[in-house]
Amino acid sequence: MYMKERSQNVPTERERDDALMDFASYQAQEAILNPNVPDEYKDKLVETAIETIQQVAERKAVYFAKHGEGRKTRKQK
Repeated sequence: MYMKERSQNVPTERERDDALMDFASYQAQEAILNPNVPDEYKDKLVETAIETIQQVAERKAVYFAKHGEGRKTRKQK
């Protein structure tokens, strides 16, 4: 029973990717808005956040292409 409960609590890859994008976005926003953070550090954080979000977006695009999700279906006339 423990293994079943544990497997139900394991996030899917899509959930992990969404959480990672949210975290990267949040960190970049915090850095930009904090006046105490040096500009060089802000630039590095924002650059890293953008790279992370791009990598996750590419993984999602590949997933959607393989599984046909996210496509708009045309209605047949």
